[in-house]
Amino acid sequence: MGGLSRRATIIEELKKSDTPVLLLDSGNILFKAADKAQILDQDVLTAKTIVEVYTTLHYDAMAIGPYDLTAGLELVTRTFASGTPWISANLLTPSGKPIFSPWVVKNIGETRVGIVGLTGNITPATDYVTVSWQESLPQYIDELSTACDFIILLSTLEKSENDAIAELFPQIQLIISSDPKAGNVAPLIKHNSLFTQTHTRGKYLGILNVSWSKSVVWQAVLTDSPTIIADLEKRYQQQLQTVEADNKDNTTKVDRLQNNLRVLKELQANPQNVQPDTYTFRFRSLADHIKKNPAIDQQLELLKQEIASTNRKARMAKPPEVSSGPVDSTSSSQGGFTGSGQCGECHNKQYAKWLDSAHARAIESLTREQQQYNVRCLSCHVTWDMNGNIGSEMRSNLLTLPQELTNVGCESCHGAGKMHVDSKGEAKTFKEVTKATCTICHTPEMDAQFNFQTRLSQLGCVLD
Repeated sequence: MGGLSRRATIIEELKKSDTPVLLLDSGNILFKAADKAQILDQDVLTAKTIVEVYTTLHYDAMAIGPYDLTAGLELVTRTFASGTPWISANLLTPSGKPIFSPWVVKNIGETRVGIVGLTGNITPATDYVTVSWQESLPQYIDELSTACDFIILLSTLEKSENDAIAELFPQIQLIISSDPKAGNVAPLIKHNSLFTQTHTRGKYLGILNVSWSKSVVWQAVLTDSPTIIADLEKRYQQQLQTVEADNKDNTTKVDRLQNNLRVLKELQANPQNVQPDTYTFRFRSLADHIKKNPAIDQQLELLKQEIASTNRKARMAKPPEVSSGPVDSTSSSQGGFTGSGQCGECHNKQYAKWLDSAHARAIESLTREQQQYNVRCLSCHVTWDMNGNIGSEMRSNLLTLPQELTNVGCESCHGAGKMHVDSKGEAKTFKEVTKATCTICHTPEMDAQFNFQTRLSQLGCVLD
């Protein structure tokens, strides 16, 4: 969550410059996935805080992605009513009416910028449906084309659909997508549109600087006029074929095409007047070295306290068992884990080395940060099935583990040991430790310097 605070610091720096700033997000910001069964109470609390921060930062437009609706429509509609600038052209009521503003228009200097949002395909619910972009987008692009100088699409659709949109609507100058799997995507020109996106989940802030001359062509760098004109002519011919094939009766598109032809002829006659639109970009990493924003930090601290209070109540409803010996491996709530002390009964050298490792004291780092009740953090600081999903039942189990499992024990890496213990070592159930085992928790976000071979040499079990 520190990325939100650092994002605020960078945005404040940008706003101090003389260049107008437009703050946009293409969606999928509230939750990590679309599976409602994996959403915890603390995830909803976190989502609410994310919305509050974006509203505090005065974002101009935020598209609604499928991941923003994981906990249902109510959270998004309530924050929209309170002023959060959600937009979606294709998220509708079951009767076919828009739930949110399909688009917004912003004045950036003398340029009128139209911003339209598209929500990716989602399973219909009782209170909303999504329709295709082919059905929803044309009317809004036609409206924005007459009212605006520059059109931006915030899209949570797949890449192939965004490509098709750019080909069909050359009047869209910029498409910002939010594919959770794509990461940072450097701007690239396709058809008449510039494509880009920033890495998901607050790791980076994408900054795109645009020099807009109300031309009809993008250039990353200045090139010679004949090249630009030739590119324009090629695009005109492509657009002409589209209109002739599919849009003979659409007078708006025909008029726009004729206007493009007029501009093209003027440029061919006076190539010295060519002024391409140019851009530069960078992705600012929201890393630890960036100073945090005190006001946003205060919001995040309140969130931390609220999560702790919520999960502490869940823990008190089912107090952890207290034991002085091995964990009862027959307990279904413990999933067959016995605790590292049981491993040490036979594997003395390995157990001694583990006792001297940071894994044996993993819970202490959470306690220092007052995050010992944060289930999303706790899951990597205790002994449990790392490959399991954290549903509501597992949340309760993580909060109420006996002391022997409140660390990263032997079984965190090697798997539950009940069968091995019960068979007195005959059942060879332990799994091999691979890089994939470690990177469940040692992710680039949480441990950027992690090196599997180095850590394995430091923490690997000694041989008998």
